[in-house]
Amino acid sequence: MRSAKAEDYWRRLKKKKLKSFIKEIDLGGYNGISSIEMSQGIYCLCGLNGVGKSTIIAALKDIIGLKVSKQDRIKIGDNSFSGKIFVANKEYFCENIEGKRLSDQISLEENIIYLDFAQAISVLSFYYDQENLEELIEQNDENEFVDEIGEINYLIGRDYEKISVMEFEDIEELGTIPFFKVIGDGCTYDTRKMGMGEHFLLYMYWALYRVPKSSIVIIEEPESFVGIKSQTNFMNILAKICLEKECSFIL
Repeated sequence: MRSAKAEDYWRRLKKKKLKSFIKEIDLGGYNGISSIEMSQGIYCLCGLNGVGKSTIIAALKDIIGLKVSKQDRIKIGDNSFSGKIFVANKEYFCENIEGKRLSDQISLEENIIYLDFAQAISVLSFYYDQENLEELIEQNDENEFVDEIGEINYLIGRDYEKISVMEFEDIEELGTIPFFKVIGDGCTYDTRKMGMGEHFLLYMYWALYRVPKSSIVIIEEPESFVGIKSQTNFMNILAKICLEKECSFIL
């Protein structure tokens, strides 16, 4: 992606009006955090370790009705939080109490997507543990990334000649997961032999292009295992996806 093209995406994104986005979250002073107004498009929570980024995301997951992990629960305890969320141009007031979460008011499946590095690690762990993986591979079709290969090379900083993916469905606790195969620099290898950063970026690229249009996407710690250049390129691709799919992102 040329610099001028990336700049154009960001310029257009500033003017984009979206149907679905998180308008506000209020932690009521917990950990010194009160009301936070969030913008449309791409909104990033940045800061040093310990300032409360993960606490905000955990609170957000709780008012939405997403699965809250044990680690999330330790961070937020039993405190009360609220928020205002627009979905399909309708505003919803949500609280992290029974009956008032966003999930109590609408279906989350097509509207809210949560992604993080732990999901990519779980996918790798699944493949490492499979004793009959070759049989599973033989039962699935392989789809090649053709038009996307230049964009993927830009994202990861590689010079792949071929990239393909198989999608395994209905995997317990994981749902649909990808299995990648690549050819580049004279080597052919798959997901099992990829570095953590390489696999994470391929996983994120695959996942982001599968999100429904006009959804809200929460991505926790998108910089995990990823070099600075790929982080920058990831953000440029995210701006492109935001415009094409009219999604709102919280990072």
